[in-house]
Amino acid sequence: MGILTRFMRRLKGTKDNGGSAQEEIEGALDHFIQQVESKVKAREMYPLIRAELYDHMQSRVDEEIRLGASLADAEAAAVRQMGEPLETARQLNKVHRARWPWLLWLLLVVWISISCLTMYIYEMKPSDPYGLSLTTKHIYMMGIGMIFFMVICAIDYRKWLNKGMFILMLILATMVAAQMFGMKVNGHTFLNLGFNTYINIFSLSPFPLLLGLYLWYTQIQQQSTSSLKRKEWKLLFISMVPILFYVYELRFFAIMIYMTGLVLLWSKWLRISWKRIGIFIGMLCIGGLSLLASSDYIRRRLISWMEYGIFQGEGKGGDSYVYDQTRAALTEAGWLGHGLTDTLHIPYLFSENMTLFIIYTFGWIGGLLLLAVFGLLVGVMYRLAANVKHELGRGIMRLAATYMMLHAVLYILGLTNVIPLNGGGMPLLSYGGGNIILWMFVLGLFCNVYIRKDMIPVMKSTT
Repeated sequence: MGILTRFMRRLKGTKDNGGSAQEEIEGALDHFIQQVESKVKAREMYPLIRAELYDHMQSRVDEEIRLGASLADAEAAAVRQMGEPLETARQLNKVHRARWPWLLWLLLVVWISISCLTMYIYEMKPSDPYGLSLTTKHIYMMGIGMIFFMVICAIDYRKWLNKGMFILMLILATMVAAQMFGMKVNGHTFLNLGFNTYINIFSLSPFPLLLGLYLWYTQIQQQSTSSLKRKEWKLLFISMVPILFYVYELRFFAIMIYMTGLVLLWSKWLRISWKRIGIFIGMLCIGGLSLLASSDYIRRRLISWMEYGIFQGEGKGGDSYVYDQTRAALTEAGWLGHGLTDTLHIPYLFSENMTLFIIYTFGWIGGLLLLAVFGLLVGVMYRLAANVKHELGRGIMRLAATYMMLHAVLYILGLTNVIPLNGGGMPLLSYGGGNIILWMFVLGLFCNVYIRKDMIPVMKSTT
């Protein structure tokens, strides 16, 4: 910002001293700058590049004039010092170019390969009760997801800024439509899109809702008006609406992910101390559990979790079956696992608990290696986000990385009976087209920001 300010002051000073700003622009300095700009690919960087080059050369001109040179000789000396315009442009193109996150992409290839290979091994089990070509369908959906990933990468993420309210209203309207016209599958409401296609919108909605909230708040914060506080409270009120849907649908996993993400956003927006946030969340959890406990189904689930997760006791009835089988699989896996000679009898293993399948088949070593790869993947995402200067883009990247981390952490806590959750799965490590599309959207948006990080001028804070 200082360079541009000095640039404008010098132009103004030229006018005040009786000179012509147009003559200055048409001089030797501007001719050199135009030659450089014609070879620079990042067009949005032109104003900053012009200001930097002009400031540097004008400093040289001022120095030459102090030494007694004429204006023409001083400009010629400044241009000679800069070297060939083509070489200067080549150096600028090395700085202001697309940045490809090769390490992240390599880790994604490894992670997706693990996902597809696990699905193939699962089909090789001797007692697979489904008899479906899960691997073929899984790879097919991964291919569609990659196309979706590339499309998201191609759309400049800044175009999403004024779409925050639209994203929020669209997701909320879809949730309402699912309630009104959806169908129940295994106790969960799915939205029927026709052509035998169903979307589990309540499981997929937390990230687009959090993204919409972040974008909308960023937009209203840029509008320095007297009604800013009123808009903030309106946004906070809307942010509480999805919780009602999740509670009604008994979507524990979605509630925990959405509320945790919401707390992180609140801490940024309202600058609330973590102590107050902790008290608020504690009260909300107590109230939520009291409300959920009014359901007989929830009471049975909580009793089963306490029996197996806290007291390590014997369960009663079918409500404790999944907890029993999960704990048995984890403890009996051993360091090397059971290989392909045995199988797990847990419902919907391929769609919600493939991580448990990996641990049971390849042992604790396989589980630790899996966590190491995922931890490295998320760690790289946070490191890449820290290198982005554009605040809107950096916020989107951190939101994507945090969402992936939260999803994995909550699943692992549920898998180990620390919290009363079953299933959910690790990102991209489960069967289901909707989940794959969602994760490809998250990763595509993340890469979109990083690719453009050095091609966008950062003139001021965007949030």
